[in-house]
Amino acid sequence: MDAPYFANKCGAKIYGSESAKNVALGGGVPESDIIVFKHGDRFHVGGYNISILKSLHSKPNKFNNDLGIPVTEPLVQPAGLREYKEGGSYDFFVEHEGKRLLIRPSFNYIEGQLDGISADVIFLGVAGLAKASPEMEEAFFAETVEKTGAGLVIPVHWDNFFASLDHPITDMPELIEKTEVVFFKLGKYCEAHDVNFIIQYPCTSIEL
Repeated sequence: MDAPYFANKCGAKIYGSESAKNVALGGGVPESDIIVFKHGDRFHVGGYNISILKSLHSKPNKFNNDLGIPVTEPLVQPAGLREYKEGGSYDFFVEHEGKRLLIRPSFNYIEGQLDGISADVIFLGVAGLAKASPEMEEAFFAETVEKTGAGLVIPVHWDNFFASLDHPITDMPELIEKTEVVFFKLGKYCEAHDVNFIIQYPCTSIEL
């Protein structure tokens, strides 16, 4: 949603799907600064090798029922929340100086998608974990943390990203998710599987 603003402010390029391209174009980003990717693409940016993996967004609900619907035309901004469609989800496998990181933004999985991929750290989308069935929870962890053999889990998509960063960090609205239950479930899983678990606050850095 805010990628065009930051791209224009910083003179950065935007990598993303066709939907991301149309959001960027609607936000005034020059087409020459937009790179459209697909599953299996690999990019070298700075000292980082980044592989693109098709993924799945968390299951739809009444607040989030546009999964898989693309943004087909430039989305002029400012735009209403409902005008931003999900447009497809991706994971990112990042390699840098011998370190391997997997960014899995959503609480979902494609069975077998991560076969053969090993990671030292996984940034794991957890919105949806609190309400997940035991079967979904077990399968999700098996297809992500266990499949990659990651030794460190850093949860993402747990804070309220509709709140200004000028204000104290808050978790997601309880109507959507119970973050304390998310952290409890994730912490218990990591404890049982001898995996480290760190909560990283927005606007902070971490050395891996």
